[in-house]
Amino acid sequence: MSQISDLSWMVTGDIPPNGTGPLVTEGTAPFAGIQYAGQEGIIRHNCFYDLQGPGLDLTLYGKEARYNTDNRVYPNVFACTAFAGVALAEGEKFSGNVFKNNVLAFSRFVPNDTRWKWFTTTLKDQPVQLLVARRNGFWFTGNVFFGGAGPDRRYLITVGSRDWDKNTEQHEVSWWEAHEPQLFGGNLECDPLFANLAARDFHPAANSPLVDAGVFLTRTANAGTGTEMPVEDAGYFFDGYEMAGEEGDLIQLEGQTQRARIKQVDYTKKLLILDQPLVWTAGQNVHLSYAGKRPDIGAYELGLDKVEAPAPGTGTKSIPQRE
Repeated sequence: MSQISDLSWMVTGDIPPNGTGPLVTEGTAPFAGIQYAGQEGIIRHNCFYDLQGPGLDLTLYGKEARYNTDNRVYPNVFACTAFAGVALAEGEKFSGNVFKNNVLAFSRFVPNDTRWKWFTTTLKDQPVQLLVARRNGFWFTGNVFFGGAGPDRRYLITVGSRDWDKNTEQHEVSWWEAHEPQLFGGNLECDPLFANLAARDFHPAANSPLVDAGVFLTRTANAGTGTEMPVEDAGYFFDGYEMAGEEGDLIQLEGQTQRARIKQVDYTKKLLILDQPLVWTAGQNVHLSYAGKRPDIGAYELGLDKVEAPAPGTGTKSIPQRE
């Protein structure tokens, strides 16, 4: 898949398929694993790696990629690209996009597109994990940023555009957290300690800082009991969309081991309809099912895998979301 435009989607799976090696495109343009423009979409449980361009590019241009609003991107791995793990475009009609519990690590910028001086001089060989051409319309929380040992940490989050005359000075993750809390909050800068990075096994090792370090997706809106749970944000959840063979998400409340499956999501009322009753307090954290004290960061939950490693030749499952 190269582009999703002006639609709502859920995307889940590994990109690129295991065993294919780097995704190299013709010419100089560093094409993305997914170039995305949509509304209220869910992009989750993917591993984007060994790409010439960014794993995910939330883009805006022309008449076919006009909106990027209220998307939920969690928990994915963006690793080992030759550009950046994630890129966010400049432009209007870009708002409400939330990134939670993702790993952005080990990418190193390669100026394959030599038309832009900023690429060939400033960014060359820098550990760019997130490349943003804007300072609004998104929020990163509970993510891990890491560029490897020894690189200039100011470039983990890189702000600027290839054709701007004067790009801003770059800063470390901690600076962004302190000075732009509406954009970055509660993120970590650490080695994710994957099980086997060389083999592209992105499971967390037993001693990984990803384990039990994630943030919850949302909270209950009030106290209650039963099968209708009001939440602060229903946009993270999937109910099968009335498609044959598709089940709704299995969810779990913080501090409980009991789980319930979503039968229906009322996105307007922010209501989860469950297959069995639960009991909750006001403001109690809600997440997909998890194994430890808290959710893990990244595409895999230790002890409760979310992603099956795909066989060579398999790819992404893309499910059209609600209209």
